[in-house]
Formats: sequence, C-alpha cells, structure tokens
Amino acid sequence: MHLNPQPSTLNPQPSTLNDILNQVPLSRILGVKLKPLTHFLALTLLSPGAKVNPVLFLEALKHPNNKKTRNVYKLDEENACIIQSIEDEVKAVTLEISSQTGMVLDDIPSLKDWFVGCYSDFIQDKSTTQTCMTSHSIYSGIQEDFAKGLSEDQEQLKSRYLTEQIPYGLVSLKGLAELVNVPTPVMDSVIETCQKFLNTQFIKNGVLIKNTLKGTGAPQRFDLDVLSKLSRAYLPHTKNHKLETSEFKKNGITFYGNILSENSFNEINQKVTEKLRNCPEKDREEALLNLHWKDPWFAKFCSRPEFIKAACNLLEDDEVRVFSSIIVVKHPHGNMIVPWHQDAAYHWPIDPIDCASLWLALDDTSVENGAMDMALGGHAVGTLPMKPTPPLLDSEYVFSTQLYNSIPEETISDFPIIHCSMFRNECSFHHSMMPHSSPPNQTDMRRCAFIVRYCKGNTKLKVYPGMPREEFFKNYQLFDPKEHMLEIAA
Repeated sequence: MHLNPQPSTLNPQPSTLNDILNQVPLSRILGVKLKPLTHFLALTLLSPGAKVNPVLFLEALKHPNNKKTRNVYKLDEENACIIQSIEDEVKAVTLEISSQTGMVLDDIPSLKDWFVGCYSDFIQDKSTTQTCMTSHSIYSGIQEDFAKGLSEDQEQLKSRYLTEQIPYGLVSLKGLAELVNVPTPVMDSVIETCQKFLNTQFIKNGVLIKNTLKGTGAPQRFDLDVLSKLSRAYLPHTKNHKLETSEFKKNGITFYGNILSENSFNEINQKVTEKLRNCPEKDREEALLNLHWKDPWFAKFCSRPEFIKAACNLLEDDEVRVFSSIIVVKHPHGNMIVPWHQDAAYHWPIDPIDCASLWLALDDTSVENGAMDMALGGHAVGTLPMKPTPPLLDSEYVFSTQLYNSIPEETISDFPIIHCSMFRNECSFHHSMMPHSSPPNQTDMRRCAFIVRYCKGNTKLKVYPGMPREEFFKNYQLFDPKEHMLEIAA
C-alpha cells in the first residue's frame, strides 16, 4: 500500500486523548510491521511529515522567487542535515523513553526505512533519506509555484507544510523530549522559525509554552506532563518501577495507572459508596477516617500486595505500615476549596516523616471536578511557611480547622504545577510533604478517592503530653499489613 506522495503524520486534529488513542491501525499507515504499540506514541515518534515538511518550508524560504518548474523535494545539503539532525534527536528521545519506562520502542522505522517501506518501487537510490527523496519518481514530478513570492502565497505554503506539521508534529515531539529531558536544539530552531508564520508562539528559549498547547498534539496538552502519566496511558502493564521510584524522589509524585482488576475496583467503589451513603453529616470526617481499624474489609484492602509492593519501592524499604486511611469526596457543585498545604506539616507524630500516599481515583478526576494540583519538587524543601488562609466567599474547608493555616500562593509560584487528572481506577502516590491544593467541583459528577498513607517499616510514633492534637493521637497505632497480606496470598 502506498500513501499520498506528500509525507504526513496523518493525524486528525483530535479534541480528546481518546481521539488520539483510537487512530487507524499502524499497519495501514506504515506499510511495515511493528510490534503492538499504542498508536499515538508510535505515530508521534515516527512522524515523517513532521520531520520533512517544515524543512521543505525552510527550503521554500530560501527560494521565494524560483521558477515554477522547481522540484521542492530537492533539498540542499544544509536542509538535508536538518532533517537528519531532527531524526537523531527523536531517536535520542525514543531511547530515553525506552530506558526510563521499559517500553519496547525499537521497531519504529527510521525515516529512510519509512520511505523505502512505503515507496520501494518508486525510489532508485535507497541509501539515505535524502537520496530516497531526490530519486523518488513521484516526488520528482511535484512542483510548487514560488514565482509570485512567498508573501503572496503564504497561506498555501502554511497549509501544505506547517498548519498540521508544527502543532501536531514537531510540537508533539518536543513535548515528548521535555518529558525525558532530552535537548532538541535543531527541532527547537525549526519550530521557532516556523511558528511566526502560524501567529502562535509554541516555544520560547527552547521550552514549550504550556498555555499555547491547546491546539497541539503535545502530551502536556492532555495533562500527560510527567513521564509516568505517559507510561500508564500508553502501556500501563509495562512497568519496571525504576521510573516511578525516580519520579517520586525527584517530583514527590508518580502515577501508576490501573493497579487493580476491574472486579477489585468495583468492590472498593461499592464499599466506599455505601460508607458515604450511611455517613452522618455531623461526624463525616471521623466516620471516613482510618477505616482499616474499623472495618476488616478495609484492613484487608489496604494490605493488597499491589499497593504494598509499590509503597515499598517508592520508600525503598522492605516493609511498610499504614499510618492512616481516609475517603475524600467532593460532591457535585460543592464549594470545597482546599488551599495549598503539606499533609505532614500538620503535626504528624511519626519519625521518619516520609509516607507514600496512595490516591485511588474512584471517579474520573478532572480540573473541572476538583483534581488536585501538585507543586513538583516541593516535598524536598522541608516544611514551607504557612499563614492564615484568606477567607473565601461561600467556600468550605476539609479536615476541620487544620487548613485555616495554609501555604501562600506566592510561595507555590516557585514550583512547576501539574494537574492530577486521572480516570477511574487509576492511582498515584505522593509524598507526605508534597504541597498540593484542589479547586471546587463545578460539575454534575462526584469526585471521590480512597487514600492510604504508607510509612516505612521502622517508623516510630512520637506521642507525648501536650503535643498538638494530643487527644486524637493518644492511643494511636500504626497498622502492620503483613498478616492480611498472607491471608490474601492464601
């Protein structure tokens, strides 16, 4: 099967992540056989149109008044080198994604192999990408009219070479590069040159501008702004835990995707819904706290091997215990605004203070229905200074009086912020000193989660007379999940 002679990513302009994940089968696009990969990731890394077409535009900029008979695919050496450099940068990104996530991405064809796979019968010299283009019998007949000058023909050129290939091509590739911290100076230069013709600044000083990504295919547009989010979205069962442990150390949060089977998830969702239905409003906070001590079912659930293994990896300990558990819910159209805070800063009496807090999404969680915001790296700077929380009209606060003191917005502005949007049955783990906040739920949908705070196996309680919240912690105990883990295994 052969494609249209003009290389293209063939990506429609998607409006949601699911639109991207439901691309046509790769075998119909590539003409070559690949191991199963999620379509968007494979298409983005291949992206023949993204690597070629903007450089053809650069070639057009060099020859704005050439004769009508000029073959636009005859690149000069400089632009041929730019295409090769972009491909080298994408290869470095691919290798780094594979290294950090354990994904197998080595079957994505090179640009030269893509040309040969699609057009073998039409190419005379298959030795390099450049010769594949210059000796292509179809390409040799493609001409462009630059005789009138670029300024008068700009819209046609933009449509042919830039309109799709910059936002849904090179910007998408740049987004992947930023996730794995791979520098892409050549790609950056091409985007910076071409973006002015699209009247949008996607990149500045080699960094993507997040508020201009809405009309692009960059993963950051879909809140896939850390690598574990990308990993769990595309290949959730390909895990080596190195990535999650590294992110937890560096950022203070990591995403695990679907740890539970659908049956297990439905069971916890049903149990939580029952607790909420039977919860007296006046005792809501107490009734939804530490169910692992009150209900044997929740004790067993908090001891699930999937959670314990993840917590042990993240805390780098052979054993963990449960410090606390809680159901948190934001009802539709509620006024609950949770200001910036660090959980453990509210006088948690444990040493060491390190906890890995499981956040299991029982509903789809979005910015609109109150997803948490996290300040990346804020867990590593100690306790941030707090001030009295400014009064907010018609707002409610969770966790009683504790959040009457919170971290000022100006302090948080020093950190990169991400939204913790997740689908139901996905989970994250964040550090107990991770600064976070959340807006109100403005939708018709409940936003509910079950949280379990796992601490290291050698953690000690520091309970003493006169301590903050003395009455609450007077008879407090850490929960050891080993007995229930053996029961689950049996």
